[in-house]
Amino acid sequence: QDFLIPIRFALAIVLALSLPEPALLAAQAPAADGRIEVIVDSSADMRAPIGDTERVALAREFLDALHAGLAAGETRAPGLRLYGSASPRTRRDCSDTRLVVEPGAGAERWAAAVRGIQPHGIAPLATALEAAAADSVSTYVLLTEGGDDCRVDPCEVWREAIGGGSNRAARLHVVALAPSTENLEQLRCLSRAG
Repeated sequence: QDFLIPIRFALAIVLALSLPEPALLAAQAPAADGRIEVIVDSSADMRAPIGDTERVALAREFLDALHAGLAAGETRAPGLRLYGSASPRTRRDCSDTRLVVEPGAGAERWAAAVRGIQPHGIAPLATALEAAAADSVSTYVLLTEGGDDCRVDPCEVWREAIGGGSNRAARLHVVALAPSTENLEQLRCLSRAG
């Protein structure tokens, strides 16, 4: 059975976690350096609707609320990594990932990058996770529609990427936008591994 927390409920949780309530912050605070990177699925599949709204529109709403919530607290602004946005789907580019906003960048840069998200290609999720792990931040948030289109196990890649590296204490939080049943177990694995 597929389950989905409505995006607005997820936004409420993110905003609640950003309030200066010591008990909440103690349980949810990022690791010591406080750097956060959000990894966003920008593949063509993000154009598919949930109800009457495209997944990409819900993703933008989530990203805006996340940034605003973090800005209200004492956490540095997050970085933003996209995957599946630079190459056309027909090219099947399994290396299509890029960091478009460095952690700590200004609100204007974040807002422009979020507005500029245009779902385009396939979803090289494992490649994006491996590249993100090399960015060495303490907390990652994966916002995705589903799994990897390049026949690579993203859970295994994530475990290997953070397993013995300098950021092995990093946490990965998964926000899935109505994933298919076949992708759900893979995303659960990522959530448990992170």
